[in-house]
Amino acid sequence: MKTDVAKPTNTVANEPAMRHRANRKHGLVARTAFVSVWLLLAISTASAAEDLTARQAIERQAEWPTWARQRTALRISGRFEGRAGGQFRLEKLPIMQTPARGTVLANDVRVGQRLTLTGTLRESGRKFYLDVNRISIDLTDGERLAAQVRKADSKDPAALYKLADDYQPIADFYEDEELAEQIKSLRRTAFDQQRQQRKDDPAALLQLAEAGATAGIAESVTDAIKFESLVVRSKSASANRTKLMKDLQSQLDGWDRHNQFPDKAAEERFLKDMVGEYEKADSLNRQRMHRRFYQRVRSEDILKNLKPDGSNGLEIAAKLTADVPEEKAQIARAQSLYVEYRLQRVPEMSRQQLDDVETLLRQSGRSGEFTATLKTWLAAQEKRLNNGELDGMLQLANQYLFAFERWKNLEHSDAGIDLLKKAWQLANKAAPKEAASILQLLEKRGWTRLDDRWMTTQDLKKLPRDDIALALREHRVVAGMTRSQIVAVMGLPKRPVKVVSGLSVQEIWVYGDQRSSRITVHLERSRFAAPEDAVAILVNTGR
Repeated sequence: MKTDVAKPTNTVANEPAMRHRANRKHGLVARTAFVSVWLLLAISTASAAEDLTARQAIERQAEWPTWARQRTALRISGRFEGRAGGQFRLEKLPIMQTPARGTVLANDVRVGQRLTLTGTLRESGRKFYLDVNRISIDLTDGERLAAQVRKADSKDPAALYKLADDYQPIADFYEDEELAEQIKSLRRTAFDQQRQQRKDDPAALLQLAEAGATAGIAESVTDAIKFESLVVRSKSASANRTKLMKDLQSQLDGWDRHNQFPDKAAEERFLKDMVGEYEKADSLNRQRMHRRFYQRVRSEDILKNLKPDGSNGLEIAAKLTADVPEEKAQIARAQSLYVEYRLQRVPEMSRQQLDDVETLLRQSGRSGEFTATLKTWLAAQEKRLNNGELDGMLQLANQYLFAFERWKNLEHSDAGIDLLKKAWQLANKAAPKEAASILQLLEKRGWTRLDDRWMTTQDLKKLPRDDIALALREHRVVAGMTRSQIVAVMGLPKRPVKVVSGLSVQEIWVYGDQRSSRITVHLERSRFAAPEDAVAILVNTGR
């Protein structure tokens, strides 16, 4: 059986080997100590390094020689621009970056990514180099901003504005249009968030619009916010409507121009969402919206004064017509309420109110209702005025004659004339002057009193009159002669004068001159009669 026996150690023979192992162990310890010291130095250098961006480094370019002599530790942040052999550059920074042994820039670094380099500056000739012993790689500035936006509170405009302010110098320094547009979009997002938070506060919206104009927000946007402020005010029950109207007129161009929407659908969309539709509209359509908004606010202010019974409907309709004639439906409604109010109170109506009701009924296609209305009104006048007294009789006659002159119903003319005849009979003995005035009224309407009879001008023409026959034979002109008889005797005057009043036409014919006897003939006929039917009612002779 074989047994392993330990061999004695030859100390002398093994001494070189032992020394070699000791030396190796000592070298390993020494190298480990050196690396540890180097790492400590690197860490302490990194922690003590001065932080600079590429822009700040350029601004302090005068200090570069000092930094190089003193081997000042620097930590510079900038954008990767490209490689040159084992070296690389940061955009806009005129310093070549030289990685130290063991410091490697990854191959997949993209142009524009942000690098943070730690090292010391070295001057060689007239050039400067950064001996880089540490490299930190980050995203591009645009990617960094997007990531920070995602982490930020989207409902905190101040946080978004701060991010925009932080990155604006970077975009300016690198003349980075893409980043600048990203920052602009971020500011607009913050601005929109502010607008959303102030949507129910018209004063705050107006302040935001003014701030936006200063901050470079597009005029179309600030105008939309001002419009929104007015819309919010118009919905507030506590708003000062007078001031609102003044502000509306001073701020909204086109408020006073009747500029209709191209179609009803566009108008309805606007009325449903004024602010949203205004935001999308061009300048021309915004002017249309200004007018339509004014139309709504003004009509609301006018209509709130419309009484429930419609008694002031005509006044309200007149105001609407003057200020917002587009409100045809509301104008018609106010007029209709007034008509209904008056139709329930026909006996109380004045002449003007009666005339207004007839016009409104006609305009609304209800003309047929007026005959009964007028009949009711006249019956009320009969009841009120026909008391057997002279004054009441004359007033009632006047009402009937007004109705005839306005609406040309002969029955009303006959009723008025009959009342005047009765009034004359009543006044003839008791008040001769009144009777004379009444007779003049009748004569103007083609009636006269002859031989205790009432006769029309036509009746007089039919009667044989000796005085007229005698006058014709003697070539004289007397009252009662017809136009043709006067012409037969005297011929036509050189300058006849015609006077039209009421339902009669009067003519004044003058013969002779101031140096001889002069004859003045007054003729009268109904406006509805032919000129040949005129009759002399007065003849004056004298110088």
